[in-house]
Amino acid sequence: MAQLADPATPSADDESSEAHGCPALQAMDQQNITFPAQVEQDFSAQGNSRQQVDETLGSDTPAKLDATLSKISQAYRSCQSFTVNGVTATINVIDPPALGDQRFGYVMTIAAPSGTTAIKALAIREGSVILMLSGDPAAVDSALPTAFDKVRSRASKTG
Repeated sequence: MAQLADPATPSADDESSEAHGCPALQAMDQQNITFPAQVEQDFSAQGNSRQQVDETLGSDTPAKLDATLSKISQAYRSCQSFTVNGVTATINVIDPPALGDQRFGYVMTIAAPSGTTAIKALAIREGSVILMLSGDPAAVDSALPTAFDKVRSRASKTG
């Protein structure tokens, strides 16, 4: 799951859910980027099920993680919006906190008939470990310090 996880990311198994209007995201989705060592966890911020956060830790060589994160960053930067199943998603690239050796982030706003939802996604690499968080913007911000402490701990053991 090298793509920053979010409900609007198309599934390679379902052509009807492709990101129309963004060839770079379509190409990245077809590559199904993963890491050799990867752990995923979902949790709700302080018991609030509406503030769910997806956390993924992955590891590889720093050079491979750098190349993967650069590819993800380029794909998301190349598209300001796309549609999935008739629902429009708008991407606003953001500057994440100055943590780690490399970082990327965005806020995706999904405008569906049932309402508008914002999803914040951050990817931060520290040495040979990468952290990816996505979910409710406030919940991601709240989870970041603890999640990055895990990355620092793992990176110091592998580096």
